[in-house]
Amino acid sequence: MKTHKLRDGAITLHMRDDSTKWQLYINIKGERPIRQSTGTSNLDDAKQFATNLYDECRYKQKQGIAIRTYGFTAVADMYVKELEGNKDNSITAYRKYRSNSGHIERYLKPFFKDKSINEFQIKHITDYKKWRKTNYLKTKPSDNTIRLELNALAQVFKTAVHNGMCLQSEIPTISAPTAHNRRPDFKKDEISTIKDKLQEYIDLAPDNRILAQRMDLRDYVLLQLHIGCRNEELLNLGTKHLEKFNVAGQHCYIATLDGKTNKRRVFVDAFATDIINKRVKRYNNTLENRLWHVVDFSNIFGNWIRWSGLEYNSNNEKRTMYSLRHTYATQKIISTKGDWGAVALQMGTSIEMLQKHYSHVLIENQAHVLDNKPALETTFNKLFDVK
Repeated sequence: MKTHKLRDGAITLHMRDDSTKWQLYINIKGERPIRQSTGTSNLDDAKQFATNLYDECRYKQKQGIAIRTYGFTAVADMYVKELEGNKDNSITAYRKYRSNSGHIERYLKPFFKDKSINEFQIKHITDYKKWRKTNYLKTKPSDNTIRLELNALAQVFKTAVHNGMCLQSEIPTISAPTAHNRRPDFKKDEISTIKDKLQEYIDLAPDNRILAQRMDLRDYVLLQLHIGCRNEELLNLGTKHLEKFNVAGQHCYIATLDGKTNKRRVFVDAFATDIINKRVKRYNNTLENRLWHVVDFSNIFGNWIRWSGLEYNSNNEKRTMYSLRHTYATQKIISTKGDWGAVALQMGTSIEMLQKHYSHVLIENQAHVLDNKPALETTFNKLFDVK
């Protein structure tokens, strides 16, 4: 067997009698020995490869970075385990665990497999986005879905950096696709249908357990339509976050929400206040920490909207839970005649973001007026009579 020593014996090159490739053995103090093939039969090339690898390993050791390469699957599993350990801390943590672990298991791990975490390039991210467009379980993914998956990928990279598995400079910049289509809202004549279909869904409940779940769904949907907050903000809301507030003789609440934009205060109108008060009475004042006994309404909302016939609008665009928040924004922008600041403050977003996605609302409403048609109806509180 041929053998060559380099760097004061820290590197050993050898070629077995039954092989044509040089193998290397690198010994660095405090680390497990590195054994691998140089991939070449040329001695000079093998020496260059071995010394480069040795220098790279020494540099990483000095920087506190793991010398060994880690495959994507191993790092992804580490991140999911971290999420799982925190999932019981809050509703937001649970939803993050369920969402990101799903993206990772269904698509990211099958595509990237054991690719070395520090060998990722922009090309690999681009290849994933192309692959994802034609590889899916049920329906073709939207740009927003792929953006969420890439956010999960970014968190895996972040885990690798924090655990010294690679340098931040080795991580490629992730460019997520921009969603150009507006999420479909519910139109004025569909608001009363929502109420009717929710009540019908309740009346068809086969037992008391499902009856309670469907009543909770009704309350959740109507509160979303009247407060306009994000899903996780409403899920985290409890009676301890509410302050009594009177407006023109009506009893209302000011709610302190905690979510994407941290804590903020929003107005809860008289209709939404009535829903909350009836819930508190129904559950015997046990809703101090949270108004809900479930951690997520996604599944039951999905079942209901498919059953109701409201899942798609007239343009065959699919509605989701976010359509409730979109409906709130659309209605409030019209009713306030474009008071972007007030609506942005209530919804916890920026004026620029609202104008980017909702400027069309005022234009379409004005078009109705100029065409001698009534302006789009915006008042829908009277359509509801919640028991």
